Amino acid sequence: MPAADRAAAGLDAALTRAAGGAVRDDPRRVAKALRRAERAKAKRAAAWAARESATRGAMRGRVEQREANLAERAARSIG
Repeated sequence: MPAADRAAAGLDAALTRAAGGAVRDDPRRVAKALRRAERAKAKRAAAWAARESATRGAMRGRVEQREANLAERAARSIG
């Protein structure tokens, strides 16, 4: 960011503060918020992976049950 842009941003922040507005530019709080967002993202990804794994397992189980049922039916019809 060029110096002129930083100065303009600083002036905007100062004017906002003078007007009684909230300025959210504390680097520690911004970093903390980013870390919190990353943790939440990782948690969602883990939950999705668990759900996907459970879904695949359930699908595999249904396919195996169907194949067993078909094999049993074929054995009954032949025998």
